[in-house]
Amino acid sequence: MTDVQSRVLSLLPDLGHAGLVDTTIPLSDEGGRDLLVKARTGTGKTVAFLVPVIESRRRALEAASKRTWTDSFRKFLHETGEAALLESSAPSAQSRLQDLFRRRSVGALILSPTRELATQIANEARKLLAHQKMLNVHLLVGGNEKRVQRDEWRKRSRDIVVATPGRLMDLMEDEHFRAPLATTQAVVLDEADMLLELGFREDIQHIMKALPAPEKRSTMLFSATINRNIETIARATLHKNHRFIDCVPPGEDAVHTRIPQFVTGVSDPSQLYPHVLRVIARDQLVHGARSKVMVFCSTTKQTRTASRVFRDASAMLPFEQVTRVFEIHSEKDQSKRNKITQSFRGCTHAPSVLVTSDVSARGVDYPGVTQVIQVGIPSSPEIYVHRVGRTGRGNSDGRADLVLMDWEDAFVTWDLKDMPLERLTPGALADEVHTLAAQTDAAPAAPRRAGRTQRVARLENHCPVAPRLDDEALLAAVSGACAELDRELSRGVFTSLIGYYASRSQALRLHKGQLVEYVADLAHATTGLPERPRLSPYMQRQLGLHAASRVPERAPRAFSKRRERPRRRAP
Repeated sequence: MTDVQSRVLSLLPDLGHAGLVDTTIPLSDEGGRDLLVKARTGTGKTVAFLVPVIESRRRALEAASKRTWTDSFRKFLHETGEAALLESSAPSAQSRLQDLFRRRSVGALILSPTRELATQIANEARKLLAHQKMLNVHLLVGGNEKRVQRDEWRKRSRDIVVATPGRLMDLMEDEHFRAPLATTQAVVLDEADMLLELGFREDIQHIMKALPAPEKRSTMLFSATINRNIETIARATLHKNHRFIDCVPPGEDAVHTRIPQFVTGVSDPSQLYPHVLRVIARDQLVHGARSKVMVFCSTTKQTRTASRVFRDASAMLPFEQVTRVFEIHSEKDQSKRNKITQSFRGCTHAPSVLVTSDVSARGVDYPGVTQVIQVGIPSSPEIYVHRVGRTGRGNSDGRADLVLMDWEDAFVTWDLKDMPLERLTPGALADEVHTLAAQTDAAPAAPRRAGRTQRVARLENHCPVAPRLDDEALLAAVSGACAELDRELSRGVFTSLIGYYASRSQALRLHKGQLVEYVADLAHATTGLPERPRLSPYMQRQLGLHAASRVPERAPRAFSKRRERPRRRAP
């Protein structure tokens, strides 16, 4: 049992009375019933909050069989005009009440920031309920049909409801969906810091208004970090007599402070993907078949093209015949994303690479990730931290590399100044990879369980690794892969990157006109477009640029070897 599980579950059985006992009444140790829990991802907190809410639901159903109802359910009956049932002693009335409570009341509402994390929680809940067939789990996320979710809501009991705020807000427009939320026994906000970072504050506030008052429900808020924003939402959602449980011991570094982190600036955009391939190759040379790499891209379109480039160029990698390359992003429907997630998780006997957008940045557990690579600046320092947190889960080792164009350096200097980033030049990485490859070529390893015949065959058929990882070979492989990309998709990469970087021009200390020039070069070099892309007049107007005006090009700012603050240009 993990620390967070032992500290939360030790509050049982008292904690398992959500909705039946007012939150104003403290537990037997005189502490509050509502919980604010600081716990890192990957520490077993899902079980820590699922067990109490399932126990609360089970007890509420048992109490209902003895004609004891939650206060919120009584209020719901008065509002729906069925309060007369409470006064009747007729068996039919009692049977009707029990049926109403089971079918209409909500046992627990669990809010999660992403579809993937919500799906993971729902699956874990179903496992815990495997032997309690009468209890149901509802998963309310985008990517699934609302009609199906509404039908399931009407037909099945609402014991455990796992939802993303956006989809729940959509469904709450239907009064048949909204009204029963007023009977909710327990509420859980998981990954609360990410919920706020993704802009769900107003949605959460709106949802909370539809729920019972804090003293009539149990509320648990889990967050990897506790800051002013979290404290504000805690005051708005938790009872004032809540308890704080800190599961990050003093002196124990968070993942993003103990994982080795490197940042590399690339001056030539045509060298961006070759460098990323070299980082992947290094991880395979170090970890062998256990290599599991996550590559984060800035936009969905870039994710799609980058994954195809890395897949086509994977012949240059040390494990060229067995490396599996997956891609996941918002343009894939939920069922495909679930299958890809499971495939990447289950890939344990061969090197694997997952190229992804930020749908995988937080919460979803991918065990055994050995390397995280971020291509381009993240949207915020918090997202940088969440991405790094995909590796080094628990007490395992990991590494994180941030690969940028030179002109993105201001973000590192200013926004990531508190991160333990070490500067790594492309040449230094090339030297390290060359040394590792030479060692592999000198003594190629057979699979761990291989017999003597397989080992001999491995030695005889070994294709030298080092020549495949030199500059010319990698550049040729990437160029060939880029040339095969769909032209329409490649043009989409340019416009998506323009939108992404234009909104971050202040963080980069660059004029939008300069960004357009830099992004055009980047898109041209990484998508195989025959000509350098240009902005349409409409896009120029959207960015506040005039078609007739042209910002003079200049050489990108040199990627500093030490942390120096760039001087601001005069407005």
